[in-house]
Amino acid sequence: MTEIDEIKQKLDIIDVIGQYVSLKKSGKNHKGLCPFHSEKTPSFMVNQELQIYKCFGCNEGGDMFSFVQKIEGYDFRQALEVLAEKAGVKLANIAPSQSADSKKYLLYEINETAKKFYHVVLLKHPVGKDALRYLTDKRQLTKETIVDWELGFAPDSWDTLRTFLVRRGYDEKDLLKAGVVSPDKFERHNNDKFRNRIIFPLTGIDGKVLGFGGRALENREPKYLNTQETTIYHKEHFLFGLHKTRMTIKTQGVVLVEGYMDAITAYQSGITNVAAICGTALTVAHLKVLSRYTKDITYCFDADTAGVAATLRAIELGTDLELNIKVALMPEGIKDIDELASKNPAEGKKAVANAIPAYDFVIKIAEAKNDVDSAIGKKKFTDEVCTYLAREKSQVVVEHYAQIMARKLASSPEAVLAAVANFSTSKTETPPITINNAKSPQEYLLALIFSQPTLDKSAEMLHNLTPEDLSLSHISSIYAKMLKFVKAGKDLSVKTFINTLTEQDLVSARDLSLWDVGIPAESNKFVEELTVTVKRIKKESAKRKMADISQRIREAELTKDTKTIEQLTDEFNSYAKEAL
Repeated sequence: MTEIDEIKQKLDIIDVIGQYVSLKKSGKNHKGLCPFHSEKTPSFMVNQELQIYKCFGCNEGGDMFSFVQKIEGYDFRQALEVLAEKAGVKLANIAPSQSADSKKYLLYEINETAKKFYHVVLLKHPVGKDALRYLTDKRQLTKETIVDWELGFAPDSWDTLRTFLVRRGYDEKDLLKAGVVSPDKFERHNNDKFRNRIIFPLTGIDGKVLGFGGRALENREPKYLNTQETTIYHKEHFLFGLHKTRMTIKTQGVVLVEGYMDAITAYQSGITNVAAICGTALTVAHLKVLSRYTKDITYCFDADTAGVAATLRAIELGTDLELNIKVALMPEGIKDIDELASKNPAEGKKAVANAIPAYDFVIKIAEAKNDVDSAIGKKKFTDEVCTYLAREKSQVVVEHYAQIMARKLASSPEAVLAAVANFSTSKTETPPITINNAKSPQEYLLALIFSQPTLDKSAEMLHNLTPEDLSLSHISSIYAKMLKFVKAGKDLSVKTFINTLTEQDLVSARDLSLWDVGIPAESNKFVEELTVTVKRIKKESAKRKMADISQRIREAELTKDTKTIEQLTDEFNSYAKEAL
């Protein structure tokens, strides 16, 4: 038995996926909201018997290994290691060069070496003295914090890091792929990407360095510079600091901030459940990563106009994902949590502790912008707040805020609720994915059969249908093999049959086994539904044959072949009875 087989034997895909997705039993399968795209109607199916999953909304699918790879951003080896640990399986040592993902390992290795180089330069080389003084004196970071977060410094040189890495045997092409060097404007030479910058390693939750962020030490543009998108670094998923704070986040919720320094200063001040977005606006993907650990999120963005706009947008995203959102407010004259926590750590913690619910923040901002004593001001205020309330799924919450708004507007809660309802009905929503009978009756037939644990209930009905009745080649191929399997009559388990298939037939059968046909395995309705479906397919088959015969009759009429015309007419009439 291979290590992979042993892991699959010891772990259940329902338990593995259940750590990330809330699954509910649905017939033979389990169903939940897809973690890979935004949806309101569940289209993510997991089959416990076959140990596979598929989303019928975005078409992501596979086994427990591919799921962990996708949701954690791991390569196969990393997913294997994580699942092996869960299963208590010891893995043989596999050198990176033997792995299909050896190129990724090389990039991790380059980044790890670069991180150590930058760190030594900051702490031990004379070139890093000014940067170290800036961090300790101006930014109030302790030496312990600097070491803990492995901060570094990139010298103001075109090729110091490049030369260092090349001398250690790394190819410049790989340095480019890792993002630690970049071509000059003439694309003749590769220069160090980060120069005269404080370096923040962008570390994944597994401890591997994915890339770097660099803050200019002087007034150089851009002020912040990040590694570009690479094979291993994807900014729309990455959250700075999560590798250190995720376990605390599980129990305390998360404080989400806007940059590296915000996160590090907050952490140093005692806010140890912090994470930061870096180099990009907040995305649904970020929130889905966080929702693996907690549903409680406190936004702690900058207090300026851009920060307020970012907070309002983040509230929309969080509401759509049904997260519990709060907003931390900065005291008057304070720009961000970095400034507050470095000046007064206790006040930083207090601001987070006193965070207000998301809709209170929305009302506060809308009220500050509009004169709620005037008719126009009341309308603008109502429209702005209702834009957010219309996304809320809890009627209790909506009614709570309708009463608050009514008091501010000197109106009635009913009037506010009517306004919310208008916004709700005017919102354009993506129609839910229909899984049940989403395609053809022929595909539905196999999905229906595969919804049962065995082929026993289907066996008798199968003899009423031939592979020739099925016009879809992949369905006809699977069906023909099923007839032979039933005829052999040894083991009529659906799982056993599907595992006898190969290549494309196996892929198609597994997909069909994940359809939600809406009929419990023990239901008496199965035979009734199967009978109706077989009759429908027989009718369609008869109509296709009638169309073919009609063409052949026309050809026979051209040659005045009366005998053939009579034979074909008898066939046509026979199929016409089946088509009724």
